[in-house]
Amino acid sequence: MSSLFLAAKKAMSMFTLGRWKIFPVLLAICLALALAPSRLSAETFYGDDYLIFLIPAYAAGYSYYKERQFDGILRLGLSLGTAELASEGLKRVTNKKRPNWKPGDAKRSFPSGHAVAAFSGAMFLHARYSFKEAAIPYVFAAWTAYGRVARDKHHVEDVLGSVAVSGIFTFIFVRPYEPSTDDLEMPANLIEDKRRFNVVPQFYYDRGDVAATFGFNF
Repeated sequence: MSSLFLAAKKAMSMFTLGRWKIFPVLLAICLALALAPSRLSAETFYGDDYLIFLIPAYAAGYSYYKERQFDGILRLGLSLGTAELASEGLKRVTNKKRPNWKPGDAKRSFPSGHAVAAFSGAMFLHARYSFKEAAIPYVFAAWTAYGRVARDKHHVEDVLGSVAVSGIFTFIFVRPYEPSTDDLEMPANLIEDKRRFNVVPQFYYDRGDVAATFGFNF
């Protein structure tokens, strides 16, 4: 039983000490499953219908891990939500045919809502934290855009327009993350000093009277 406890404790310590490394790994596993060839359809499977959820979800999860609060997630929601609303408005204004358009279909090709969602998630990580955090999501956002074109759902200019829409609303709503002093951890040496029992002499002088006492820190 003790060996099982030690193994669990070791696993938890590995997660807590290096948990920033586990997020790209989890994303890669999810994306590998999403991008696996579909056996239910003869159509080539690009995973773009899954990536539009996975990338923003990863961005939200990473934001909460990084900040331990919901300010970043709120900004992600605002930028993504308004970008999608703008995308839907542009679809109706431009009234552009999709590459696979057939009579009776809606003419809503420009821009791509899938690409907007994917790039909004990646751009949030870039603008909020750094390019390092956004590098992998950018790759999969680009793959999402490629999948939309390869499946004849959109034209190239449609996904390029989506990048512009995502960038505009990310610029409006997302600000770089600046950790407060409450987010900073106390150094280990200070924690150890705080636990020690110390006798501290204290002297007081008031109108000619002198007093000496001892204070205790433990």
